[in-house]
This record gives sequence, C-alpha cells and structure tokens, in this order.
Amino acid sequence: MATGISHDHNAALVHAIVEAAGRGPVHLVGHSYGGATAIRFVLAHPALVRRLVLIEPVTTTLLQRDGQGAIFEEYRVMAETFMRHARAGEEEAAWHAFIDYRNGSGTWDKLSDDAKTRFLTGTANAVAGFSANLSNPTTLRECRSIAAPTLIICGQETTEPDRRVTEILHREIPDSDYLVIPGADHMSPLSHPAEIAAAIASHVG
Repeated sequence: MATGISHDHNAALVHAIVEAAGRGPVHLVGHSYGGATAIRFVLAHPALVRRLVLIEPVTTTLLQRDGQGAIFEEYRVMAETFMRHARAGEEEAAWHAFIDYRNGSGTWDKLSDDAKTRFLTGTANAVAGFSANLSNPTTLRECRSIAAPTLIICGQETTEPDRRVTEILHREIPDSDYLVIPGADHMSPLSHPAEIAAAIASHVG
C-alpha cells in the first residue's frame, strides 16, 4: 500500500472488483478501515449497494465536523504517535502503543513473537492507513444522502471515538439500525464472530 493511498482509492478498487465479477447491486460489509472505504463506495456508486453493514468504520473526521473535536483529538494523538514512531524506525514502540490502546494495557507484551512479527511487517501499510483516516473527506451531509438500508454495529467495550462515530452515523444515515455487541471491543468480528455473522445475515436476508 503506497503512502498516498486514500479511502477513495480503495473504493475504486472495490468498484473494479464488483465490475469484474459482473454483479450488482451487492450487499457491502465493512469493518474499521474497510468500513470507511465502504462509505466512500456507496457515496460514489449508490445504485450498486443493496444493503450496507458498517462495523465501527474509522470515519473519525466526522467527530470534527460534528463539533466533537476533543474526542477526535484522542484518535488523532494515537494515530500521529504511531506514525511518528514508525517514521523514526521505532516500529515496536508504534505497535505497542496502538495495540494497547485498542485492546487494553499490557496486550502487546502478551502477544507471541510470531504475532508481533506479523504486525511489525505491516507497519508501512498501517502508516498509510492512519494517514488516509486522518484525511477522510466524508461529511455529515454525505452521510445523510446514503439511501441503502444500513446496519451499524458497535462493540460495547470499544473506544469512545469509535462509539461516537457509530452514533453519528446512526443519527445521520436515514435508513439505519444500530446494534451494540455486549462485551465486544473494536475487533468484534474476531472476538464475537457468531454474533457478527448472525447480525449480517439478518440484515441482508
């Protein structure tokens, strides 16, 4: 992933895949970074999305646009800390801070060496992702234009910026339902796969 990548670039890639498959409209599911890309896709190609599922999409810039700048700062500081460490060649410090932010203090230290290595090899992609998240152009007005029936999913134990973003999306997307997964955090598709799968099946079925 190149440093200059954006959610619109990724949405264009999704569009190419849908076109190559010769299918549509599709049910579109996006989690975290992928959720932010899914929003850009449905804004660019509304006729190609039948139903939309957003699992804590990182459209964190909506917090600024909604007057919640103090909450946005929590995410911005975390993201910029990661990028600063990574660009200084301090990859482990970058991931240590991020993984503990997402999953609780001490999580990084408990990971296996193999797991740490997998994260470390993805540092450049993560920097590109954080940069894309901090420059996401999605507006509140654009969210109000989304016509596809949308399910928004949030983990009960997630971070405040992620929770607030899902609440904004539920408020702004006209035809949206909101589901909280008890005991889950941002990584609910991994920690609570059965609940997530059932919610998706119910929404698209």
